[in-house]
Amino acid sequence: MLNLFHPGTRTNFKFLKESVTSHVTTAVYDFEVAKVNSTWSIHDDTTRVHVEPAYTGRVWIDVSTARVLRIEMETKNMPEDFNIKTVETAVDYDYVNLGTSATCYR
Repeated sequence: MLNLFHPGTRTNFKFLKESVTSHVTTAVYDFEVAKVNSTWSIHDDTTRVHVEPAYTGRVWIDVSTARVLRIEMETKNMPEDFNIKTVETAVDYDYVNLGTSATCYR
């Protein structure tokens, strides 16, 4: 998420629509990141080669808190000689309870 919103990535955002997701009003944006600005590293473990491809995606943002709720990304124009032809990822963000008591371990 940090790379997507970092100024150096020069992400091109385009407002798509408002949507209701899990009773939350969200602003949905399509986005695109050019290869020259990409920091998304895709590794092919069989050849030990990696690429940083251009990618597109969509992001859902809570309009009342500006909290990111979901990011979907898909590689674009992968090199022809690279074994992996496409990569897609989706991440849902939410608050998570990490316990019910404050226990200190030494």
